[in-house]
Amino acid sequence: MGAHLKFKVEEASNAAAANRWLDEQPETELLTEYEYAQRLHFMEEPDFGFDAGEGQIKPSAVPYDTADEVREAWVSLFERLHDHDEFTVKILASSCALRLMTFSVTQLKRLTDNGDALSGPKADRYRRMIEKATDTPADHEFTQLATPGVPELLDQFAEHPEQTVTRSELADAAGVEPASIDDAITALSQTGVVTSDGNGNYELSRESNVRNDIRTVYTEYAQSYYGNTYTTLLDSCVTIDVLNAFLIFETETLRVDMLADMLPHEPIAIEDACDHLADHGVLTVSMSDFYSLNTEHNAANNLLSLHNTGLRNEGRDRIPV
Repeated sequence: MGAHLKFKVEEASNAAAANRWLDEQPETELLTEYEYAQRLHFMEEPDFGFDAGEGQIKPSAVPYDTADEVREAWVSLFERLHDHDEFTVKILASSCALRLMTFSVTQLKRLTDNGDALSGPKADRYRRMIEKATDTPADHEFTQLATPGVPELLDQFAEHPEQTVTRSELADAAGVEPASIDDAITALSQTGVVTSDGNGNYELSRESNVRNDIRTVYTEYAQSYYGNTYTTLLDSCVTIDVLNAFLIFETETLRVDMLADMLPHEPIAIEDACDHLADHGVLTVSMSDFYSLNTEHNAANNLLSLHNTGLRNEGRDRIPV
């Protein structure tokens, strides 16, 4: 048992050459100095349930006091294997050690060659997560939904998707203060949720995926929330930042302390936001206080779709790790 990382050299006939190269690396020598720090090794012949060319390590077996050094040595070796002209190394995306509880975002990018080295049925999900991951999740354009007035405008546009309105009409209909309406419309325009005809009239984007996702999330809760889906669900900037983190790290289970390391909020506020989203079915929570995105919930899936493909903000660059 435990968390394993599984990998393989694409051409099994290269296993011996890859092992010889690994034996010569300083990171391999370093690994021999630590207890339970396995060396990277590719099976040269089928054995112990492995095919030729395959291998695995067990990060969960490494003692806590040496884990950082050992994991960095592994990551460095994989990073240089990816750059090697002779070998093509793949990482199995379903490996249970391929998680934020084991490696940092930066290490995951290096370990997987920015997702290009991932293989297996879960590769696309992990690759998407790595592509979206930023130094700070709060830098993602989704967090513009925390702009004052945006949740109210989302409710208004989602309830009346064919409506074309001016700023003043929208402020009156959505109950948004005139001082906030400009910033709210700008945020939704920059993310591609709302479009303008250039004459001061605005409407919900006619891109089918954006329109469908905005509407589906709204109708999922509209009856229970009396038409106030987004103002109820996205009740604070903390909630939006927390939701954004789960939409980025869609494959992960996260604790409050892990989120607190990513986000500029106090742990108690993050925990309240997690519980709020769990109460509304967007997150699930385990008895060990691990939260994860509830991908069996319609609203969560449409928020994920919007996050993955709907939001566009060409004026802001993602901050690279």
